[in-house]
Amino acid sequence: MFNNVRSSCPGYTFIELLIALALLGLVITPILTLYSSTALMVSNSADYSVAVNLCRDKIEQLKALESSELEYFYLAGEFILEDQLPGYPGFERLTTVAPFHYFNGHAGGDNEPAENIMLSIDVTVRWVEGDHERSETVWTLVGLR
Repeated sequence: MFNNVRSSCPGYTFIELLIALALLGLVITPILTLYSSTALMVSNSADYSVAVNLCRDKIEQLKALESSELEYFYLAGEFILEDQLPGYPGFERLTTVAPFHYFNGHAGGDNEPAENIMLSIDVTVRWVEGDHERSETVWTLVGLR
């Protein structure tokens, strides 16, 4: 008697629907998590790109200076410059220019100062991202002679 009633009502039971929804939730949850983390990474990479470009811009400005101006930095010793970046709110740029001293090793083990005069240019851009302070640093050497 009960067998006839069950077969005469086609469709899904409540338990079958709950199981299907649970399986659907298990499949969709990782996909949505991946989507939100990807969106966050894209936002963060935009800030890193801006920071690297600001660093490179400052390095190119310093490389474009004439030799006599660069020698001033060498004679002055370590020189620190903090830039205001009006077009980039939340970003700060700190530039350090210092003489770079290195030695040529000889077979006898004696170290003499190298003949080339070089400057070390270190540019750091800082910004706040959420609760964390982030920074990106670009470093290069510039020869004076």
